[in-house]
Amino acid sequence: MTDDPESDSTQQAMPAPVRRGPKWGVIAIALVLIVGAGAFAGWWFLLRAPSPASVVQRFIDSAKAGDYDRMISCLTRKSATAFIKESGGKQGVRREMEEGRKDFLQSRVFGATYRNGGKIALVKMETKTKEGSAVSTDTTDIVMVREDSRWKIDFDATFDLAFSKSLAGGSGSSGGGGG
Repeated sequence: MTDDPESDSTQQAMPAPVRRGPKWGVIAIALVLIVGAGAFAGWWFLLRAPSPASVVQRFIDSAKAGDYDRMISCLTRKSATAFIKESGGKQGVRREMEEGRKDFLQSRVFGATYRNGGKIALVKMETKTKEGSAVSTDTTDIVMVREDSRWKIDFDATFDLAFSKSLAGGSGSSGGGGG
């Protein structure tokens, strides 16, 4: 036997372990995909979700067409429950819709103004109705709030706003409009 370590069969050279760090390329791609998906989702919900004014218009169009379910879907859960209860149930809502459609002439919805950091929107609505032989025009601020990430009509807040404006003698509210 020789003293040559290369000839010694019991000592074979083992490759040194390669230390691998985090796979930065994979991590960077994953982060880009996550950020991109988030941006797309934000765009989808902000641009594709109905605007406050379009929800008010849908409510009016649904009422004119007699589409009770679609009309109610424009309201907050609390407003929908109260509206149905105060109308005497679903049949009462349908009766009220039929009565209201007889006197309804037209409506016009204006864009929204936002308050409270965008959590509340006020939509101006001008409505013309027949009152006997006269035509009445009222302008109302409709209060919209976000519920389940969608704009919904809040009847209580709308009536409170109209009432406070009428007490203050302010303009821009109807004289006791109901809904």
